[in-house]
Amino acid sequence: MALCEAVRETIWITSLLQEVDLTDFVSKPSIIFMDNQSAIEIMKNSVSTERNKHFVVKCKFVQEKIKLNQIGLCYVSSEKNLADIFLKTLSGVRTNQQRKQLGIIHL
Repeated sequence: MALCEAVRETIWITSLLQEVDLTDFVSKPSIIFMDNQSAIEIMKNSVSTERNKHFVVKCKFVQEKIKLNQIGLCYVSSEKNLADIFLKTLSGVRTNQQRKQLGIIHL
């Protein structure tokens, strides 16, 4: 589950920044933006069903970090999710839009 890995990495980066005394760059909670509303609801409401029982341990880890106010989850629509350019095959128009938003120029 990608969310669990994102949470682990976020916690690691946060602790590294605190260790080198760069706490000005650390926000509490650290916000993770995602375009999966179902996953956000499962994490925030501890919903356990037959369909998600295979990743219960990872869910519990993420839910614990949310309760400890170390992590926050925020929905971002797929159209506004800048990570999509790195993760999905996009149409030429969307690729150009996201490239401009990221400040990537065509040489």
